[in-house]
Amino acid sequence: MAPDKGYQLAVWRWETDARSGLHIEGPQGLIDERMGIDDADIVVGVFWRRFGTPTGDAQSGTEHELRRAWAAWRQRGRPDVMVYFCQREGALAGLTETEQRQRLARFREQLPREQLWWSYDDPHAFERLIRGHLEDVVLRRAAERQPPPAPTPVATTTTTWFNVPAPITAFAGRETELEALEEAIGLADRAVIAQAIGGLGGVGKTQLAARYAHAHAHAGDYDLIAWIRAEDGGTADLAHLAARLGLALADNAAGRVQDAIAIYEPLLADQERILGNEHPDTLTTRHNLAFAYRATGRAQDAIAIYEPLLADHERILGGEHPSTLLTCGNLAFALLVLRRVDEAIAILEPLLPDFERIMGAEHPETLTTRRSLAAAYRVAGRVEDADRLQTLTRAGMRDNGPL
Repeated sequence: MAPDKGYQLAVWRWETDARSGLHIEGPQGLIDERMGIDDADIVVGVFWRRFGTPTGDAQSGTEHELRRAWAAWRQRGRPDVMVYFCQREGALAGLTETEQRQRLARFREQLPREQLWWSYDDPHAFERLIRGHLEDVVLRRAAERQPPPAPTPVATTTTTWFNVPAPITAFAGRETELEALEEAIGLADRAVIAQAIGGLGGVGKTQLAARYAHAHAHAGDYDLIAWIRAEDGGTADLAHLAARLGLALADNAAGRVQDAIAIYEPLLADQERILGNEHPDTLTTRHNLAFAYRATGRAQDAIAIYEPLLADHERILGGEHPSTLLTCGNLAFALLVLRRVDEAIAILEPLLPDFERIMGAEHPETLTTRRSLAAAYRVAGRVEDADRLQTLTRAGMRDNGPL
């Protein structure tokens, strides 16, 4: 499936890919340089009976590497970090191995609250788990690579139009000033031109600028014409413009989730103040901000947005609207991240048949919901139910393309 989605999965292990050498921070420093965890897409930690050898800042090299991966994820939303614990029993080989298991148990108890981990009993179970989880990552990454929605253009041109006031029909005259403005800004092919229109209040400065903007928008002379108000230094309008141009969505897709949050937070505050909580643009921004919070490990903050947003969607759009279904699924996933498994299952069990009936059994969102429910079942110890759903998910994915 990965090549079909434009990805290549290459496994890196220090046992096979590191080299002999010296490093001022010891062997782990050499492994860090070769491993490049900060730039990895996926980091997988697998534990059984042994925890490892202590390093300068951790109880084992694996713990050190996972901590680096978690730090990178909090900063940029990547890599995906997967942690697995084998529960298969095995004979203890003395006091040393007993100590190793104790250290491993302490490590598992101290995992970050954002980390969802998995257990398995045998290699075949692990193969099913890791295959399903990697498939999920590839599908999600492929969806993130889709280009953001195109900005809405002016109907008669390709100019992106933002916030420009309409000229007053009765406004007349000022032809001399318009010609002077045309002449000054006409030098823009040779330099960056800034023009200020001055004068007493009420003489028509705003209308003069608006007439110029409308004339050139319809002529297609500019790619972007934006009206930025200066009352707050332009912050509010610039945040709106960034969202309009899809910059926050592009930041999210590129892993710059913190940059996306910096756009969404002031934008949402302005939309709630100006448009109200129930305006379609406000609803969209609320959803996007919650998604970005979840991507940076702020699952509780995401839930605080998703829960009232879901109630608003159900009341305004109806329980079967696609946006309502998506918000419902995202709320369940955030609950699952916090290991509030029973609550997640209570949402996902009725949601899955709704997706199958409304979107289709093989729709990507239906497959994602089925995987999420399987994950919740597995955490809750309902292994047979999880395996059944995982099998259905893989069958649906095969029907949509090679694995």
